Amino acid sequence: MHHLARTVGEGHGEIRASAGGPFFSNLGGVAIPLPNLVAGGRYGLTEGFDLDGGLSVTGLFYGDIGLQIGFVGQLLRERNGFAMSLAGRGHFLIGTRGPDLRFFPELGLHLEGLPAPWLVVFGGLSGFAQFGPPQGKPPVFAYPYAGAEILFGGSDADGHPYGIGIELGWISPWQDSTSVVSWEPSGYGAIVIALGFRARVGGLDR
Repeated sequence: MHHLARTVGEGHGEIRASAGGPFFSNLGGVAIPLPNLVAGGRYGLTEGFDLDGGLSVTGLFYGDIGLQIGFVGQLLRERNGFAMSLAGRGHFLIGTRGPDLRFFPELGLHLEGLPAPWLVVFGGLSGFAQFGPPQGKPPVFAYPYAGAEILFGGSDADGHPYGIGIELGWISPWQDSTSVVSWEPSGYGAIVIALGFRARVGGLDR
C-alpha cells in the first residue's frame, strides 16, 4: 500500500503488512486479486524524513526476493488535517535460482486527509521506471490510487496507534502491457485492490 503522506516523526516507527494486488486470471479464468503479501515499515530519521522498506513474503515461496527501500519526505503537514509527502523508493527483484536482478525506481506524490479522528482518506500518484521495457511499451508507467483507513486503539484525544485500510489503484491506465500473467480487464491496464494493517510505534501526532 502507498499510504505514506504523513511521516512518523523523529525516532518513531511504523510496522505494516498488506495483502492483494492487480486482478489476474491465470488460475482458471476467474479474475482475482494477486495474493501478494508484503511486510514492511518506516523509521523517522527526522521529523519530516523517514526511511521506508518492505519485503514480499509471497515471493519467498517462489524462490524470489522482492525488496523495496527508500525515503519519504514531508512537504506539508497540518495537525489533524491535510498532509502531503514525496517518496522515492527502489524496488528490487532478485532471483535466487540464477544471476537475475531487476530494479525499478519509483517516485510518488502522496496525499492524506482526516475527516474524523478515526478515519483517514488518502490518495496519490506514483511513477515506476523500467530500464528495459518491452518493445513498443513506455519506460515509465503510472499508478494512481486512492483509499481509506479506519484507526482504532487509544483514544481520539491521545491518537490511535492501529489502522486497517483498503487501497484501490490502476496500473498503466488505458494501456495494454506485456506480462507473464494475464491482467484483467485486458487492454486497460491493471486494476489493483489491497488490504492493509499498520501500527505506529512511538509518537501519534497527526
